[in-house]
Amino acid sequence: MNDTQKIEKVKRLRTAYRKCKVTLESQLLVQELDPGTIIASNWGIITAAYSGLEQSIKYLIAEEKPCTIEELINHREYRTHNLASLFSHLKDKKQSLIRNYYSQFQSLHSYIEIEKLDDFLREVSGPEGKGYERWRYSLIADEERLPRNSTEAMVAIWGICVEISFSQLLDKKMQMFEEELVKELYDDGFLQSVSKIEHAVPEGKSFPDLEQEANDRLFRNDHKLNVFAKIFQHFGCCKSHGLSNLSDELSKAVDLWLEEYTNIEETKGMSSLCSFIRRASGSTPYGESIRWDTGSDRFINVDWSLDLVSNEVLPNRAITRMDTSGFCYLQKLKSCSNECGYKVRENRSDKIPLDSNTAVYFRTLEVCEPNTMDSVITVWQKSRRSNEFTFVVEQPKNNVLPPVQNWISSLGG
Repeated sequence: MNDTQKIEKVKRLRTAYRKCKVTLESQLLVQELDPGTIIASNWGIITAAYSGLEQSIKYLIAEEKPCTIEELINHREYRTHNLASLFSHLKDKKQSLIRNYYSQFQSLHSYIEIEKLDDFLREVSGPEGKGYERWRYSLIADEERLPRNSTEAMVAIWGICVEISFSQLLDKKMQMFEEELVKELYDDGFLQSVSKIEHAVPEGKSFPDLEQEANDRLFRNDHKLNVFAKIFQHFGCCKSHGLSNLSDELSKAVDLWLEEYTNIEETKGMSSLCSFIRRASGSTPYGESIRWDTGSDRFINVDWSLDLVSNEVLPNRAITRMDTSGFCYLQKLKSCSNECGYKVRENRSDKIPLDSNTAVYFRTLEVCEPNTMDSVITVWQKSRRSNEFTFVVEQPKNNVLPPVQNWISSLGG
């Protein structure tokens, strides 16, 4: 291939990938390695991503040899839809780069249980490498013959292959998955909020260097993703950023940045950015938050602070209420408990499926004394997804501090 041919092919691959990614991020969240139960909704993205990934790998192989695409597919070993087989023909350096990218991606999207790229490609390629053909005809084929797949993983792997092709044309350094998230959260998000606050300074007042202050006070001793994760974690619990020793202007910039991400799921539901925010704020069953581990180059969980306890019956003195406003009541409980100096511990790691009617109650939240850790209030739920919650006041009500006492009274306790 000459340079003109390369440029045209990479431009097509990149445009197709970006269109598919936009379509993916407009979908409702479905966090599972799809066994074929929601075939129709995933069919378009998976078939497009499968074909796009196959063509991107074949382009990379042809570029390495070098030869034209036509010359490549004249060889029988490349005339296949088997992604695992095609991937094995890439040079070691590219294989390692794509593996590392997938490893970082999967550590965030840990509902995808397959941790290694090679295993994932073998899984989606299916028996005899027929996975693509079976997904293409999945709308009318037998479901049990379908290989498992994941829309987000397929699009992510396709994306890194496309970006490798693009970076080679421009002779520029590749961005890994972690670096892409930093760019979205810091360069495209945080710095934009900083700039808005800086330019809102009244005339005659000195112009603050908020980026420098942020680098000195927030990011000097910790990875940017970990700083952002801690902010989202505190916001998920207390609806504030929780940072101290900041100037008023920088505090406003952080608030503005948080505000920008409050409703991001409405526009980017199935995106890595949303997955990071959900994991960091403790809105998944995996832990209270998430951190980037520079040693392993993977995301790791912040463990739940409360042990998982379940009962088939509710405790005595239990009061059950419905909260149809997005756990507003439990959010208020956490907020007023923090105001009182109580310690709040949580565990929402139940494994009950969405369609289960199992009558098991999990202790999802506990308000306790900060020194003795004696329980003040415990909260029980059938599932972290349920709008119904039950709370038990574990101490005489008169011993409970007023803000929490008022919360109890507001619910008839």
